[in-house]
Amino acid sequence: SRFVGDGLVRNFIGGEWVEGDGGRRIAVEDPGNGMHVADCALAGEASLDRALAAARTSFERGALAGLKPGARAALLMRIWRVLRRAKIDAEDGAELLCRESGKTLAASHEEFEEAAQYFEYYGGAADKIEGKSIPLGPDYVDYTIYEPYGVSAQIV
Repeated sequence: SRFVGDGLVRNFIGGEWVEGDGGRRIAVEDPGNGMHVADCALAGEASLDRALAAARTSFERGALAGLKPGARAALLMRIWRVLRRAKIDAEDGAELLCRESGKTLAASHEEFEEAAQYFEYYGGAADKIEGKSIPLGPDYVDYTIYEPYGVSAQIV
């Protein structure tokens, strides 16, 4: 569980729930009433490095690396179906998102709906990514192949 007795929301890195760098944490308050919602592990450079290393390992040697596009599509669509069935979790998640971000409950529900839609969209596209030929003359063959570039990190 991401909570281990102390109510701290941990980060998920390399298959395990971990505390913030140096045990750092940040208090999250409900912007509507100022009430304490939770303490969250505060990631720093060391956590980022660890997460990137875990992602690279997963990308290069993970179970997804050898999957054909049809199998990737099936996996993403399976996640989409699980998200669609998880209405109770979405209700709880939307309420928590509303409390910690100040979004309306309707906007929080919409965010959970959008998450499911992304899996549906990319699941449908996974086996339809194709390359293309570029005519350069009779003595040349030129084509593109779309493939994953690698791991990236974003600050959101």
